[in-house]
Amino acid sequence: MSRLFGDIFIPIIPVIVASGVLMGIRSYLQGANLLNTNSPWYSILAILIDTGFTFLPALVAWSATKKFGGTPVLGIVIGLMLISSNLPAAGAVGRGKAQPLMVSLLGVKFALKGYQGSVLVAVLAGWLVSFVEEKVRKFVPNVVDMILTPILTLTITLFIILFGIGPVTRLLEEMIVAIFRFLFTLPLGIGGFIIGGLQQILVITGLHHALWIIDINFLDKTGFNLYQPVRNASVLGQAGACMAFAIFARNKQLKTNSIASTISALFGITEPAIFGTTLVYGIPFMFGVLGSAIGGLFSTSIGLAAPGMGTAGIPGILYFLGSNKLYLYLLQSIITIAVPLVLTAFYIKKKNI
Repeated sequence: MSRLFGDIFIPIIPVIVASGVLMGIRSYLQGANLLNTNSPWYSILAILIDTGFTFLPALVAWSATKKFGGTPVLGIVIGLMLISSNLPAAGAVGRGKAQPLMVSLLGVKFALKGYQGSVLVAVLAGWLVSFVEEKVRKFVPNVVDMILTPILTLTITLFIILFGIGPVTRLLEEMIVAIFRFLFTLPLGIGGFIIGGLQQILVITGLHHALWIIDINFLDKTGFNLYQPVRNASVLGQAGACMAFAIFARNKQLKTNSIASTISALFGITEPAIFGTTLVYGIPFMFGVLGSAIGGLFSTSIGLAAPGMGTAGIPGILYFLGSNKLYLYLLQSIITIAVPLVLTAFYIKKKNI
């Protein structure tokens, strides 16, 4: 399962990160009064910045279809169908700004909504379109394969999603989101402590890729993302632990590798730090987890939130440039790094590494 999510999401991470960085730049320009929402340039920047997230289900469905051995272009199309303008967006329906599309099938009434920002449905769509395509090709004659196979594959897949697995999977996603939203409401930042501590443990399994739905939900519902600062804490905790090896380790090869891994973690990519250094020694990884938990507790207790998603660490600073919350983000980052840095430094000295 972990390898599956990794293989699906890794190819589209560059788009998510690029869009996230650009979101930060836009946030800074707005905060500095250099960009007005009524300006035509705002609309142009919206095309550049928001397209990746708007069509995220199509990107996920494409990557999933490719992973499961289907025809990628069919995955793209089925992903675009999930967010078709003919299906009212679930967020708009939830806010009362749109009505679901009421359809009767075999005497059963369905209230259909779009799957904007729905990651798990897009993954299942990629698997389903691959599965259906394989089965259809077994009985469609070669002479009409190019015509009938896409028609039957897309039609069958769409109907199964809209009237079957789509609503069920949406319920699962809503349950996951509800749990995370509940955790963020816990007093004294306890939820941030729990989520911040768990995030990098999920990185080991690869399941953290599926949690983009949390960021998307926060942005869709409130316009701000409480999860981004917790993500920041999660990556900087491992950066702090790895940084201790880069500074204090006696082994030259370990020191060199740790320097590179620390830089990577500071820019939001922790896998080199985890698998190359902290998890190898075990206890430093847990020191990093502790630092992440404390950083998550700090940010959640003060309600720190970002106007975007996709980046953490140094690139995440862009979200807060020009904002009076910048010093809080920097303070959270320093605390998160300092805790595992100090603890791991003592560990290195004690073990004479």
